[in-house]
Amino acid sequence: MKIFLTNLTDKHWHYLNLHNVQRYLAPTYLSSRYIAFCPYCKNPITALVKPSYNARQGIALYAKHLAFTSNHSLEVNEDTKKHCLLRANNVSFIPCLTKTFNYNNLLINK
Repeated sequence: MKIFLTNLTDKHWHYLNLHNVQRYLAPTYLSSRYIAFCPYCKNPITALVKPSYNARQGIALYAKHLAFTSNHSLEVNEDTKKHCLLRANNVSFIPCLTKTFNYNNLLINK
């Protein structure tokens, strides 16, 4: 995930880079972990700042959906999280059509 929201009422998302993370988010738990929200499904996500020798700036940024949270103000909606398009392993809304029936690719109007 390369974008995040600062709160649920915000309509503008921010790119996941070190400048935006330090400017818009406050660190929680550890100094390298930040809590934000997914722009698509509005579930809480965690942004991690890790040192990396392969990265250009010496750090790597990762963002992923939270599986569970102990904070009651940050509720995780499993249904919207499972179908979020910004998730790395999202589940499609319908089964794959090629598994259910065969179709002629030439008949589809491209």
